[in-house]
Amino acid sequence: MPRFQDLRVLGQLDRTYVLCEGRGELVIVDQHAAHERVTLHRLMQAEREQLGGGQRMLTPPVIELTPARARALEPHTGVLARYGLEVEPFGGESFVVKQVPAALAKADLTQLVEDVADDLAEGGGGGPLRDRVESVLATMACHTSVRAGQSLSAYEMRELLRALDAVDFGVCAHGRPVSIRVSPTELERRFHRA
Repeated sequence: MPRFQDLRVLGQLDRTYVLCEGRGELVIVDQHAAHERVTLHRLMQAEREQLGGGQRMLTPPVIELTPARARALEPHTGVLARYGLEVEPFGGESFVVKQVPAALAKADLTQLVEDVADDLAEGGGGGPLRDRVESVLATMACHTSVRAGQSLSAYEMRELLRALDAVDFGVCAHGRPVSIRVSPTELERRFHRA
């Protein structure tokens, strides 16, 4: 199986899929799933290797949460800080965002913190902490990933493929496939040539 960066980019289909060719196969890459997987990988590495560091806020925004979200978020602020998302209680149901992972510097911070709190609330106290953290990181990764319907330049498509080679997962953060390979045999069957 060729590395993603060794594939020849043919183009983009419906501003959602990167079409590539390698070793006689058509390889279709879901650009959102691929970028989400790369971002999640970087976030998961952040605690161990401090990849990319964190983006400190010059003017830390204050985010007002619902009481349920605030209760879900507060006990986990220490764990989130290890992954570069530094939020602290700021009185009542307010939280101040002091730092975000570098990979999430352009995220909508209010939506990000609300979604993280929702993930923590849904996970409750029943699941292992690592599973809950991975779920939260998947939500964080989704916030800054390339979207379906977004045009990518040839350079951006090649960079995405290059970044995928550093990731050892075949599915996105939410379990969807990142790529599909179509062999010549499958094409022959579909075109009734076999």
